[in-house]
Parts: sequence; structure tokens; C-alpha cells
Amino acid sequence: MELITEKFKQWLIEDVKAMSTISSYINDVNKFNEYLKERDVDKDVPLNRFYFTTYVKYLKGQGCIMQDKIPSKCKLKFQHPSVI
Repeated sequence: MELITEKFKQWLIEDVKAMSTISSYINDVNKFNEYLKERDVDKDVPLNRFYFTTYVKYLKGQGCIMQDKIPSKCKLKFQHPSVI
């Protein structure tokens, strides 16, 4: 997963995304990956809509998604210092 994340980050850089956007996207990917690891999802199984929808439901249950926006309290909660 780390190689995929690095390739995604490089693609964002080449697509001239702002560093804050890149940091935010990579943070989101890392948090999703942590969520999957916590649930012992087999990394060799292709991801499908089920994993994404259950993750969104999880975030909503945590109060981290309201009307498709992430409140600032959750942004702080989910910051990952080693993203960039």
C-alpha cells in the first residue's frame, strides 16, 4: 500500500496540486488504510464499493462527516505528521 500511496502522491505533484491538497489526500488514504488494517481486511483482496461505503458510515458514526464535509475537529484528529 505504501508504494501505491507514493505513486499517488507523485501523480498529484505532477498534476500540480497544491501541497495542502496533496497532504489532505494522502492523509485520507492513510486513514482509510489504517481502517482496513484494523478490520483485518486481506490486502490481496481487491477493494470494492462495500469497503468505501462502510468507511464513510464509520466516519459518519464518529461525527467526522456531516453533509459531505469533515468538521475541523476531525481534521485535527486525523492529521498524520509523516504524510509529506
